Amino acid sequence: MWAEAKYYAGMAAGVWSYARHPRIADPAGELRRRVEQREESFLRLARKAAYGYPDSSVCRLLRLARCEYSDLEAMVRSRGLEATLRALCDAGVYVTHDEFKGRVPLIRHGVEVPGGEARFRNPLVSGGIESRSSGSRSGGRGTPTPKSTAFQVYRDAHDELWAEEYELRNAAWLQVRPILPSTTGLSGALRAGRMGRPLSQWFTIPASIAEAGHYRAATSFMVAIARLAGIQAPFPVPLPQNDFSPVARHIAEKLRQGQTCAVMAFASPAVRIAGAAIDLGLDLEGTTFFSGGEATTAAKRAVIARSGARMCTIYHISEVGPIGYGCRQMQTGNDIHLLMDSVAVIARRRPAPLQDGAEVDSLAFTTLLPFAPRFLINAEMDDTGVIGSADHSGCTFCRLGMTTVIREIASFGKLTGQGMTLFGADLVGILEQALPARFGGGPGDYQLVERDLGSQTEVELRVRPRVVSDAVPLEPLREYFLQQLKIYYGGRVAARVWNHAEALRVVREDPVTTYTGKILPLALLGQERRRL
Repeated sequence: MWAEAKYYAGMAAGVWSYARHPRIADPAGELRRRVEQREESFLRLARKAAYGYPDSSVCRLLRLARCEYSDLEAMVRSRGLEATLRALCDAGVYVTHDEFKGRVPLIRHGVEVPGGEARFRNPLVSGGIESRSSGSRSGGRGTPTPKSTAFQVYRDAHDELWAEEYELRNAAWLQVRPILPSTTGLSGALRAGRMGRPLSQWFTIPASIAEAGHYRAATSFMVAIARLAGIQAPFPVPLPQNDFSPVARHIAEKLRQGQTCAVMAFASPAVRIAGAAIDLGLDLEGTTFFSGGEATTAAKRAVIARSGARMCTIYHISEVGPIGYGCRQMQTGNDIHLLMDSVAVIARRRPAPLQDGAEVDSLAFTTLLPFAPRFLINAEMDDTGVIGSADHSGCTFCRLGMTTVIREIASFGKLTGQGMTLFGADLVGILEQALPARFGGGPGDYQLVERDLGSQTEVELRVRPRVVSDAVPLEPLREYFLQQLKIYYGGRVAARVWNHAEALRVVREDPVTTYTGKILPLALLGQERRRL
């Protein structure tokens, strides 16, 4: 109880600090300057945050690769940043997602290096709006991530960037995002208010008082703090069960008043909104959906387009920060411009976890900002994609020098349905231990399948018919699975979102097998996971 109160007291202080801090005078100029100076930014951060802390995991990885600061500086100046990162990766300076999470030992050159999220926090950063996972095995409290006021203020510049690219400076803004413990909705409301474009509405997924009463109260308290500090921010409004028509009607009313609309929502809810508009006979022309958290597939884009709206892909990783955005010319695929001011990316070819030995080009990220929540060099997040250069010019991103693009982004070691990220290693414990212990069977009898069914991403929990007969109701199994899910990172919010959208089905069916005949606990069957 005391830890919870302390956590939210710190968040309230961070909200106040962010709300009262001056905005960046020239956002485009600041972004351009950091793109031009990204190599210097990396070297400065490495010198202070890694070599300045010899016991840090990043410093130990560098020194195990026999790379002192002078060596690093010489490589960057002679080869460039990305070539240096590839050389470091080949020498063992990288972190897999399981190593980053502390699930497996981090061993390089026969030496174990301390791993886990806390070991990669940026030692130069403190305070701000702290976020954490909604659940973990460590007493239900996730690893805290301080997002300093400087980091939050700098993110305003990114928001200005895509508002300019999509010509939405005078649009009506709204969002469909969760309340706490996820900070996505709160941060979105604060940034919109700071930019002078306060949200006209914040729609959210409903939750009962018993299930999330303290989160509802905490969210309302944070909004009240923001209002006291001078930010116009709406209190969240819960949607009816499995009903997105209120959002469609709200957008249509704004359009009728002569405004364009910008809607921030995960991809599947965005499609549900567009579908509701189509069913109601509402035209959403003049609306832009900014969507991330899951793949923006061709089927999802088709529904958005049929409603008259368009979609911008947002690529954000909670452990890293904003990665990139799609420009107006990227209206197909799951492609983005890399935010080259903030991150660098390379790809490492390796076997994918839970994919029957298939190899992928795993994206490895390096943070560049001095106020980034974490200092990472070649950190993998179980995502894959094709790194290249923009085949167009003239967009806002290209004009600022952000010409690196990532195409065909997909996840290979986690579920991302409905915008909720759940890690494969956590789910395996539920599927192979918790469910068999409660309902019978063993490993291979339960499987979680994520598939893109046309315009929606659905999650299916399969159980072998021989384990749970037709005479046994499936609802207790579903409820127990969701109960176990809440223990892990992201599980509490995921359970709430899946319940609202009715996106989780339990079926009596044999598990999906791989081409070699193996049964994996997690099966990702998205239509556009071609590279897996």
